Amino acid sequence: MSGSAFAVTHHAFSSGAGRTSDGNGSHASTLKSPSYTKSVSWQHYPWSETKAAYRCFSNDKVSANKIMTPHKENITERAQQFKRVLVLQDTTELNYSGQKEKQGVGPKKHKDERNLFLHPQLVISESGVCLGVYDDYQWFRDELKTSKNTRQEICNDLLHKKHVSEKET
Repeated sequence: MSGSAFAVTHHAFSSGAGRTSDGNGSHASTLKSPSYTKSVSWQHYPWSETKAAYRCFSNDKVSANKIMTPHKENITERAQQFKRVLVLQDTTELNYSGQKEKQGVGPKKHKDERNLFLHPQLVISESGVCLGVYDDYQWFRDELKTSKNTRQEICNDLLHKKHVSEKET
């Protein structure tokens, strides 16, 4: 996964202190919980933590897989406590049309639009205990497809399924 795609999906956590602007460009610490709609530079306080986060994201040795592996192992271990768990999943389209320089996103329906698809898998118990996000498959369309069956083709590609007529009996 590219660094820019990883930066899209991470959530910055801090010790509870967020940053806000007073309208004049200066920042003040607040007691609000971290906002998932703000960038890392607005999440972390003080500046040294922000710089450390960006160094981490730009480090070639850091990958989403290396970060997610311990989380997946923890979720798998915690799931053993339950008789049954549910894996909730959905696909979300992130629109980056206003960010032409953004790497790792592809075309949308029109050549001027850019997007990234995110397909997270949230694991919960039957009683609603959240065990965590197990995976977050990401992709973008390299080329625009014009077929009537575009959605089905994409689903088949993603799921590596064969059409019924191609299956052995």
